[in-house]
Amino acid sequence: MIDGRGTEKDVPTAVNWLRRTVRETDFEPARALLGQLAGAGILEGLVAPQTAVPWAALAAQKGEATALNWLKEQSAGENRPARTALAQILQAQEGDAAEIARLYAEAAEMGDAVAQYY
Repeated sequence: MIDGRGTEKDVPTAVNWLRRTVRETDFEPARALLGQLAGAGILEGLVAPQTAVPWAALAAQKGEATALNWLKEQSAGENRPARTALAQILQAQEGDAAEIARLYAEAAEMGDAVAQYY
């Protein structure tokens, strides 16, 4: 449904099916695919950005560059969960400590409970 192979292309319906799969089974490949779609901008207007953060974080952890870039864009705005997720990814990759600390501090100031522990 996403790319139209075997059926008519219907992105909103495909996204609904993927979300249902994630909700009912927590199937990791479905979460990663949703993260790739977020990174590609396909979820814009279909899913709230805050909802897509965990999916994009998973895809970014699996090496999906578009998902990582999407998280960076979202964290530059007011998307608090994106800041925390990006900080966690950078920390796991042993990234720039100052940037990680800044992201955690900003997310904590915005009220992110997870970031408040860092």
